[in-house]
Amino acid sequence: MCVVDNKKTPCQKKQMTSTSFYSPYYISVGVHNNKGIRSSFPLVKRVLYLAKISSLSLISIYAIYRFLHLVVHMFRRRIIFRLAREKQKLKRIRPDRDRVTATQETIPKHNDEDDASVVSSSTKGILLKDGRWLAYSEYGALRSNRIVLVFHSLGSCRLEKHPTIHESVAVQSNIRFVHVDRPGYGQSDACTDRRSLLSFASDVHELLNVLFEGFSTMRSTVWNHQQQMDDGMLAMAMNMDEEYDVRCEFACLGMDVGAAFAMATAYYNQTLLSQKSEDASFVRRKIPRCVACTCISAQLPYRLLDIHHFSPHLRDLSLLTRRLLVPMLKVFMYFDLVQPVFKEPETYTKKIRKDENQMYKEERPEDLERYLSSCVQALREGMNLFGIREPTREIKMMFEEWGFNISDLKQIPVTFYHGELSQRIPISLVQQIASTLPHPSKLCSIPKAGDLFWMDEQIFSSIIDKLVTCFS
Repeated sequence: MCVVDNKKTPCQKKQMTSTSFYSPYYISVGVHNNKGIRSSFPLVKRVLYLAKISSLSLISIYAIYRFLHLVVHMFRRRIIFRLAREKQKLKRIRPDRDRVTATQETIPKHNDEDDASVVSSSTKGILLKDGRWLAYSEYGALRSNRIVLVFHSLGSCRLEKHPTIHESVAVQSNIRFVHVDRPGYGQSDACTDRRSLLSFASDVHELLNVLFEGFSTMRSTVWNHQQQMDDGMLAMAMNMDEEYDVRCEFACLGMDVGAAFAMATAYYNQTLLSQKSEDASFVRRKIPRCVACTCISAQLPYRLLDIHHFSPHLRDLSLLTRRLLVPMLKVFMYFDLVQPVFKEPETYTKKIRKDENQMYKEERPEDLERYLSSCVQALREGMNLFGIREPTREIKMMFEEWGFNISDLKQIPVTFYHGELSQRIPISLVQQIASTLPHPSKLCSIPKAGDLFWMDEQIFSSIIDKLVTCFS
């Protein structure tokens, strides 16, 4: 005879204990421990199992997403590489040594017969301290120690210049234009760390140290070959070497976004010179001196300005640079800039000529034609490796903190050149920024002109002539 325990026979108990924990009966009834307390262990075990299955499913979905994203990215880069090679084959030869010295790479051999013929050079570069490659090109009087650093606009590269008189103006003024590719543009390596305005200014000063080091070595070589130098000439040469910091001067010239990097370079140089005057350890350091900073159609620190004074173009950018809308900005830039430049350059230039883009409706026809004659090549070279990644990053940087205040540029004069009819950046915003700078910084407004006024030969010559007067 079977004894009933809690109205259940041993057969029922055995059936209940042998039932899988997936059984609804097993979960609802549960198991009683020795103390008569109901245990929830099977329910917890099932929950953990379901969590494991769901986590594995999510990981699988994410892995598939990353794989498809990688395939699409590689396919797009392959298309961009193929289209870029149709226009220009990149020749990027890195030296075996750790650093390119100015004596061997950037200073040409002296030859009086071809002084006038040397007005430009091929792409050069140096290896920075962190191992990145910084590319640049030179135009004008290549043997001059008066260097003008040129910072290109958004999406462009070191090839951006005046299409007709760039070299001739430099030769007449005895200056050397040095066009630098920012990280991720052209043939310069991208910055692995967080990129900023001042980090690029540090890279530029490494380049300046190499360039001016070459001039110092060249002067020493010339003095050593003068066997009949008297004591007076020798003393003059020694004084010339002691005045290295004064003679090694450079100026900054930036267009569009490049103007922000030009001001950052000037501020960085001012900071180095102030540290040298205060700290005794800087006495023997040879630091080049920035004499002027010229900004053409400059981008501004928009966090310091009222959004109600923005143009429709700037309001759209300020909205799209927010964290959640950055992918939308990348999509717009890809279909509006990258795809037309690489796949349909004629369509891109035709679109600008037909005034479909409202930003160019106030430009003078001759200035627009000069810009379109060279912009496609510069844009293709600038975005050939990383596409819209660096332009998008720089747009975000314009609406964030710059890391310095423009009003602190008290020792270096800053000159703004801006068109009165600019549709991208209203001239009233430039006036607000220029009013915060001390004298002799100023704003020069160009009447009846937009953003491409510097394509005019007469205006560009006058800008360079005023910049040359700042050299000692």
